[in-house]
Order: sequence, then C-alpha cells, then structure tokens
Amino acid sequence: PNKTIISQTDFNLAYNNFTATGPVLSITQDMINEALANITLSTMYTLPIWNTTVEAKTTTYINIYSLTSPLNLYLPYALCLALAIPFLLLGANSLRLNGVPAIDGGFVQILATTTGNRGLENAAAGGCLGGSENTPRELMDMKIRFGELVGQHGEVDKGGVKRAGFGTEGEVVSLRKRTVYGR
Repeated sequence: PNKTIISQTDFNLAYNNFTATGPVLSITQDMINEALANITLSTMYTLPIWNTTVEAKTTTYINIYSLTSPLNLYLPYALCLALAIPFLLLGANSLRLNGVPAIDGGFVQILATTTGNRGLENAAAGGCLGGSENTPRELMDMKIRFGELVGQHGEVDKGGVKRAGFGTEGEVVSLRKRTVYGR
C-alpha cells in the first residue's frame, strides 16, 4: 500500500510463502549490512567510477603423459582394430555384391522382403500367433534364402517389376548386378 518494494526482498520472511496473508518483515543488523554490501558492489560494477589496473599472470597447463608400459595401451586398441577390420571388409563386400544397403526398417523392411512368395507365406501362415510353440515344423525345416523372386516354375519375369525378398530355394534366384528391383 505504501508503494515500496520491501515486501519483494529478503527482508520479508513470507516472500516465498504463497499462503501468507501479508508480508512478515524482519530487519536485522546483519541483513542491512549484507544489503548495503550488495548495493555497493552493484554500483561499483555498474558505474565506471572505480577502475583500477592490476597485473595478472596467466599460466597455461599442458598435459604430458608418460607411459611406463605403452604396450598396455596399444595392445587392446590394436586387437580391437584387428577384429573389426574383417567385419568392415565383409560389410563392404556385401554392400558391393547386393548393390543396396540394408536399413533398420523394422516391420516395413520385413514386410517388403517377405511378401510375394507363396511357398514361404503358406508355411508361415500356420505360425501367425507367434512364439516358438506355434511355429510349424514345415517352416522350421524349410531352406530359405534372399534373392530375386521368380515365378512358380523358376522362370524369371522378363517384364514388370523385379522383386527381391526371402523365399524358398525354388522361388528365388541370385540377385544380379545393375538390375533395378522394386520399380
């Protein structure tokens, strides 16, 4: 009511109490000293009156490592690199042979590569509820491979859309380089 902001300062003990009916003011000597110190420092920082020049010495630290047994550092990295390089080469060769990269497509990737081949679909239909106890023996014993899906008698479709996917040995032939699949 008196148009001061004292109720919005630390002098008001009920400042953060949202259920209080009004301010509860408590002014002590220590609180006044702290407030005056804050005001003085703020004024000194804001007004360019109190400038001073001092010498400052800076030190730059550089980490230098001295290994008592460098083999303990290099050996694990070398082993990991030696184990990773064959898999990297295998992946690069697979990419070269397939012509397209695989993606983490989840359901859509599985759907796109498993539809369109009747033998596999008929065998898998018996296990539609999922779980190992519902998987038909016919599906478990079936030899499945990935390649170009062909007609029922093994003939390659000369026109139309060429599809790559999973199928039985009679439904799939090897993928061919520079052949467009799926369009």
